[in-house]
Amino acid sequence: MPASPALPLGCIICGSLGGVDFVLNILLFVPLGMGAFLLLGRPRRAIVVGALTTLVIEALQWRTVPGRDASFGDLLANTLGAALGVWLVLRVPVWLHSTGARARSNARFSGISAAAGLLIASFAIRPAPTPNPQWILWTANRPHLDSFPAVLAGVVVNGQAVRGGNVLRPHLLFAEPERTTDVTATVNDHGGPTRRLAHIVAAANPLQEGFFMGQRGDALVFRTYVGGSRLRLRPVMARLDGAFEAAGSSPIVLSAHSDRRTIVLSRTGDGEVRTATLRRTTGLAWTLFLPWYIAVDASWWVANAAFLALLVVPAAFFASRGGTRSLPDERRDWTGWWPVALVIATLALAPVVAGIALPGAGEWSGVLAGIATGTVAARLTRARTP
Repeated sequence: MPASPALPLGCIICGSLGGVDFVLNILLFVPLGMGAFLLLGRPRRAIVVGALTTLVIEALQWRTVPGRDASFGDLLANTLGAALGVWLVLRVPVWLHSTGARARSNARFSGISAAAGLLIASFAIRPAPTPNPQWILWTANRPHLDSFPAVLAGVVVNGQAVRGGNVLRPHLLFAEPERTTDVTATVNDHGGPTRRLAHIVAAANPLQEGFFMGQRGDALVFRTYVGGSRLRLRPVMARLDGAFEAAGSSPIVLSAHSDRRTIVLSRTGDGEVRTATLRRTTGLAWTLFLPWYIAVDASWWVANAAFLALLVVPAAFFASRGGTRSLPDERRDWTGWWPVALVIATLALAPVVAGIALPGAGEWSGVLAGIATGTVAARLTRARTP
């Protein structure tokens, strides 16, 4: 496969995971902006400090630090992060003490934003076709990866036998209408668990990765190109634990099936079959923004629930504060809870529109926990309001 192109200095969303880098760079500089504002007391000075700090960092990466790339996108993201930190210091006290119409306005903004985020997330985790042809890569030696400790005897992709170096068009990697990718690999003489991630087979080019099958420890891992990959976000990676714990010379058949609703991994060999199914739900969207790959399975539903809880907490908080009476004779306004209802309705309907799996009971428990957390926080802060 051709080498990845060098990143231009003026790019904003740079590299195959540039969207992740941009978001994380913003978050990284939020504390700096907050600290600079609290120390200096002036918003503009704090933002200038953030911009100058990242300018120095990017200059060092450009000319001094080996293996690092400088870009205008990093400078922009870091400066935005510092500005966001300043804005949060200014606004959070106001939010915590808002009541009545102001709180209901904040609830509307929070609910609509969360609903829009859930809708976008439902499409972002859905499998998508790559826009360019892909090279088939067999047990490739890649930086920071272990060598695959086995002999790869054969690979079948969507019913077609392939070899390393073959070029496949997008329609051969991605079968409509279920957006299906099926990969089967037969391996011999397996040497057991690895220390790090090892490459088994992948379809990729310098710009995109159609799919990746690998080994991490004793687990089989698999990921495919998704809608979020077009925004340079990280795709969901599923895992099957124990796929390689029994090493030996007998052939092992590794299978991965990805469609709109599930990722199913299986391992067949030594008279034993192991499988794992990961439902492709909106709650998995948190994996799109990780700074590194984490392979997940069904047991990670708690992380999905926590992600959904964080989305609904602000709407529940402001809706509860919106029902607070500013004056003794003012009536409570319960209509301010419709933004929370909007978030719940979107979580139920967005998967249907996107064609992915519906949230499970554990994920819905996270939504309820978020509503309860927001409501309790509103009561506690109201008790301290002068």
